[in-house]
Amino acid sequence: MNEHEKGQADRADIEQAETGQSAPISPGQGELFGFTTRDIEEIANPEPISYGSTWNVKNDTHTRTFSAILKEWSLDKEAELYGRTQWGEACKWLTEEAQLQRPDDLAEWGEYPAARFEVTLSQGYTLRPFTNEKSGKKHNIPYGDGPVDVGVRLIPDYSPPLTAEAAKDLRIVLAACERGKKKGREIERKKQERAAGDVDAFGTPALKSKLPKNATMLNSKVMNNLPLLCGRAGEKTPLRVSPKGKPMVKVIATLAYDEKNLHTSKSLTAYDREVLNAVCSLIEAGNQQFTTAMVYRAMNGRTDSNEVWPESLLKVSKSIDKLRYTNLTIDYTEQAEAWSKKGSKIKNPKRDDMLISAERIRANVNGEDVEAFSFNKEPILLTYSKEIGQVLIVPMKLLDTSKKLNTTDEVTVIRAYLIRRVEGMKAKNRLHSREIRYDTLIEESGLQLSGQAHPARKRQKIREAVSKILEHFKEQSAIKEYAEYKTGRTFEGVRIIL
Repeated sequence: MNEHEKGQADRADIEQAETGQSAPISPGQGELFGFTTRDIEEIANPEPISYGSTWNVKNDTHTRTFSAILKEWSLDKEAELYGRTQWGEACKWLTEEAQLQRPDDLAEWGEYPAARFEVTLSQGYTLRPFTNEKSGKKHNIPYGDGPVDVGVRLIPDYSPPLTAEAAKDLRIVLAACERGKKKGREIERKKQERAAGDVDAFGTPALKSKLPKNATMLNSKVMNNLPLLCGRAGEKTPLRVSPKGKPMVKVIATLAYDEKNLHTSKSLTAYDREVLNAVCSLIEAGNQQFTTAMVYRAMNGRTDSNEVWPESLLKVSKSIDKLRYTNLTIDYTEQAEAWSKKGSKIKNPKRDDMLISAERIRANVNGEDVEAFSFNKEPILLTYSKEIGQVLIVPMKLLDTSKKLNTTDEVTVIRAYLIRRVEGMKAKNRLHSREIRYDTLIEESGLQLSGQAHPARKRQKIREAVSKILEHFKEQSAIKEYAEYKTGRTFEGVRIIL
């Protein structure tokens, strides 16, 4: 018995571990066990991955097992696992699946107890002698002989157990977190006292934000083709805006960059489109200044009380800079003439401006000096889209899918595409099919399957995200129902029932 084992044996509060967990939780091991100090309010021990082996003395047979607790299981996953006939391949697949299902935000685990699936691999093996050539030592090496068996068990009220050692370390972390929260509340109270006026102690003006009740989403041909225009930067690109079978009506659009000030990527993505939509939502709600946190919340239907991670703010900030230093020229003379016949009057069908016309400022938000932006004028595409009547107005709560799944960049663009399609189905002209093809969604959302290590698994996760988002739409009464449809044996897309 070594010193560590002897020290543990002397402690009365040590209990027998109930899982394959072999180490206690400590602050330094947070990532290994799925949490950090910042996650402490939603802390939960992650679903364990366990390995074990047994030896039957009577018939001298050995069996090894490898198991993981998964949040979700399906027949497709089962078929994929059964395709791994080698022990190492099967264990690797199950480990990767457990990692894929573990969200970045532990709040997404949900409350315990909760239903979970225990997936167990088992295989009979023999011990074969092996001699190390360098040391000369002899070892018995396990060698798999039989097939890899798969067992799946539903645990309807699963709660992840803690060892006594883990519970002790957890209490230490919780106590430290509570002290930090108490100190943070005191600092926040002092900030609010300083922010009682319109300026802080250094004279920085206070930013007064207005939370949008509705999301403004631009749905013009120019807006939806921004990625295409990037590939033709500097060229006059004609975009057909008239329906097929009708006389040709086109808009001429040109993108150009402020090379001196643009120090980030020059490719506009589906994510950048949603940042621009969020900025339009803020200005339509009456905001003259905005911060990156306001933009992120407007993108995802969140409230002012929702915390935003620094990584998300940095991504939004880079996108805003890209939009501030990208110039768009639109000539929609033909469209203005065609629309005028329908009763619309467009006085100035030629526009030239940055995608976001705003200057960077410093502002006081709850007593803290932060980076912000002040509008010079309404975004050019918002003005254009309002003139031609191609603006979607949807309840902000439709964007808040956080109770269904993590708010990732992919979820943001998939959700926006689904909203545009569903709203298009409700339009009077009824030009849009009630079917949404996964391939079209993937292409329009700028998602990539080629080059992925596991494209089939990536496609499966996109299908799952679509399903959860549409479930949210049902709860918000945006749709009545949806159902997947197949072409042959392949899931082709979803069919929407309004």
